[in-house]
Amino acid sequence: MEDSALMTEGRINEVLADILKVDALQEALVNLLVVPKSEKDTTRLATVCTELQRVFTEASTEAANATSAAQDGQQGANQKATENTKPVGVEVSTRIQETGVSTIVSVLARQNNAYRAQFVASTLTHLSTTNTVSPKVVCLCLLMDENLIPDNDIFWVTAFGIIKKILTGVDYKGVREIMKMCLERARQLPTNLRRSQLHLVDALYEVMKLIFDRNASLLPGYFIVNELLKLYPDYKHWPHWKLASLLTDFVDKFRRAAQMLSIVVRPKLRPIVEHAGHNSPSINSWKLDSVTLKFQLKGALPYTPELLEPQPFLLRYILRQPYSREMVCTVIDIQKKQKQRCIALEEQLVELIIAALEQDCSRVDNSGSGSSTNGSPSNGSSSTCADHSPCFCAHLSSLLIYFVLFQLISFPSLVLRLHEKRCCIPSLNQYQYLTTLTLGVSCRWLPCVF
Repeated sequence: MEDSALMTEGRINEVLADILKVDALQEALVNLLVVPKSEKDTTRLATVCTELQRVFTEASTEAANATSAAQDGQQGANQKATENTKPVGVEVSTRIQETGVSTIVSVLARQNNAYRAQFVASTLTHLSTTNTVSPKVVCLCLLMDENLIPDNDIFWVTAFGIIKKILTGVDYKGVREIMKMCLERARQLPTNLRRSQLHLVDALYEVMKLIFDRNASLLPGYFIVNELLKLYPDYKHWPHWKLASLLTDFVDKFRRAAQMLSIVVRPKLRPIVEHAGHNSPSINSWKLDSVTLKFQLKGALPYTPELLEPQPFLLRYILRQPYSREMVCTVIDIQKKQKQRCIALEEQLVELIIAALEQDCSRVDNSGSGSSTNGSPSNGSSSTCADHSPCFCAHLSSLLIYFVLFQLISFPSLVLRLHEKRCCIPSLNQYQYLTTLTLGVSCRWLPCVF
């Protein structure tokens, strides 16, 4: 197969060298001569295309026959060899096409005369429209060529002109790949364009516009949005300002679809925590990712920024509710049998304990100020808070015991996180005896676990 590829490359170079040969005067006045098209040029183009078609056909046939003979010699004429002949033949033909097209593209990239570059481009276009070579192979070879840079303006404009003409013959998977490569090439364009460089941007813009055209049906719109959101999730750092309006307008067309698949003001809603309601289908609306605590949204669509942010307050709200242990495991999608540690759950439990400690500290401040002012502690609020604090501490200790038992959190790690948090809050450091006492009450049952 390697020999066939090399032979194809040599034959194509010979054909193109003969047809692109010019005299010394024309070479010297390359940018001054204006050569009108004539019937002679059409005849030359047809001759070259016919010769190249013959080269591709002969090379593919010879390579396929050589591969088939090698298989017959190694495996014999059994059924398995017969079944493998067709895929290998297709692979050989594809390799021959890639080699031949890459050779033509290399010749095109070296042209410094727009007239001769257009002649080579017409040859490539004719070969792809007649199915001699695959349009996808031609597009990919053009986009992957190292000479496709804005400084080589003749090759840049000619290459994207060819892609625009033959793109309709590429399947949707190939168009998806071509779109991503075009976006990468757009990064090479200078931000500050001179007037002489506008045609470079226009050539790329026309290709992207054709891909995004819903009437052309080259690529499903959802695939386009999916790729754009994966490459540019913030909608800001587009590859080039010239394409910004085209990309933004296309993404905005899917905002209504995203609104239909999302719940209005979802981040502000809170679920009703029932004793045995964690298995109901409605719980799917509250499920969060166990690592990022973000909503599990359907598909890559332009959702509102609030839906894409982490939701620690939702998990903290559920943790505060009584009998919420099973619902917490369901919401963050953790299997107790797998004993999977959840760092996000540890962090939210630490936040709850710190909040409880801050409430106790503020309660001490209020009681102290009440005693100094009235001579005696306040009669209604202090008793209510005092009754409520042990209940909440018991709830926290119950959660800690439950999650530690199933190894969903690490108790040593939780204690270290709690110590770091407490040291960062000055108000808690003033009442070290109270924070130690409250932490002891919260974790009074934990020694039973060990």
